[in-house]
Formats: sequence, C-alpha cells, structure tokens
Amino acid sequence: MLITPASRRDARPLSQLADEIGEVVAPVDLTAASPGQVKVAAAIANALSVPLMLTHVLQPIVAPLGSRWAAPDREAARIESAQQRMKDIQASVASTIRSESLVLSGEPSEEIVKVANSRSSNLIVMGLHSNGLLGPRMGSVTYRVLCTTEASVLALPPRAAVVTTSVAAATHATA
Repeated sequence: MLITPASRRDARPLSQLADEIGEVVAPVDLTAASPGQVKVAAAIANALSVPLMLTHVLQPIVAPLGSRWAAPDREAARIESAQQRMKDIQASVASTIRSESLVLSGEPSEEIVKVANSRSSNLIVMGLHSNGLLGPRMGSVTYRVLCTTEASVLALPPRAAVVTTSVAAATHATA
C-alpha cells in the first residue's frame, strides 16, 4: 500500500512521483521479514536509479539504577551486533545499486523520519507485521511514521519478497 502525505491533495501519476524520489529509505527491524522487504526496496531503488538507505534504529536500554554500570558495555555490543547484521543485509543488495546502511539509537519512528527528511528521500519503504490470524497489520512504528512524515510510505506485507519482480516491472512500465 502506497500512502502519500495529506499535504499532497492532487493525484499524480506514478511517473511524476518517481521524479520526486531522491533516495529510498528502508527501515530494517532485523526480523525474518527484513530480507524480503530489503529486496523490494532495492528493486524500487534500482528501477528509479536512486540510492538505497538501509536504516536500523536501536531503542535505548532502560536499566535499573543499580545496574547502569554495565549498560555501556551492553550498548556497545548491541550497536556492533546491529551494524554487522546490517552489513550482511546490505551485502545482499545488488552491487549495481548504490546503498548505505545506518544504525541509529533513539525512538524508531522519529529517527526514520529524520533520516528521510535529512536526505530528501520522499519514499520510505517499510514492512507491516503479521499477527497470525489477523494477517498483516500496521505496527506502532509504521503508524507514527505515517503520522509524522512528509514522504510517501510504501507499507509492505511480511511476505513482500514474492512481489519483488512485479514491483520492478510495474515501476519500469510507469516510469
């Protein structure tokens, strides 16, 4: 589902929207669905000939007052682990696509919107979560991103990898 900002009242063809996208920002939550979502984001970036920014946001550790002395070591280990996992995911992106990976700390929706704004992205490609019988649903991070960004957001179902070829073909046909 592609959601455009409320400030954009006029309907525009996909080819015109494509001209406004300077970069694709893909928030990665490092779940099992992440590789498929990155494939879709990479296919879109490739079809539009724009860079891909893979972003993961670590929420700060909240530790009891007495155990805070160990938090710096745990935080450094969390950051290092996330950076390595992001490098592994970035390595799966075709070498013909300019890509970067970034690990940040903070409130995920705020950091995702900041990255998209600072890089004039205009397109955030992020996943919906699945909850068994309820199927794909919007998580709180996706909801807050939608409420606070001026970028268009492409919300992908958890099994987005299946449509990778269709997305690339559709983007080429309308661009």
